[in-house]
Amino acid sequence: MKGMIYKIVVDGEIYIGSTKEKYLSDRQGKHNYALRNKPQSQGIYQYCLEKGIDKVKCEWVADVEFNNINELRTQEEKFRIELNATLNDRKCNATEEERKERIKKWATNNKERRNIKNRNVDEAIRKAKIECPVCKKITSKANLIRHQKTKICKSQD
Repeated sequence: MKGMIYKIVVDGEIYIGSTKEKYLSDRQGKHNYALRNKPQSQGIYQYCLEKGIDKVKCEWVADVEFNNINELRTQEEKFRIELNATLNDRKCNATEEERKERIKKWATNNKERRNIKNRNVDEAIRKAKIECPVCKKITSKANLIRHQKTKICKSQD
């Protein structure tokens, strides 16, 4: 099978990914959808949100041949290490044991988030009120990027 290794550069920091998609623009669209709708799900999206970035661009790194998804992930991991990708928040080709350990560590570090009952945790986080770093007005975390594009906020630059 054929796949691609790609990178996303955000403020000088690198994220490495891989895809089986025929066109890199398809994978880029999925990243941008996740950035708008699930910003707290991965480190790269959190980083983009902190930097006020609402779209990313995938840049081709290499075409790769692979027989199964593990081979693709192994090649992705090689590039992650080689290019010192700091925005990847986990190994690309983690073993089942490493995945379980990561989940266990996350659960330990996020007890408060896990204990919210009868609520959609992601929605609660997205609606959290924060101060705009540009104009100091209060807005929701989910609305920050949209807010920073308004005339009121831009006039504070």
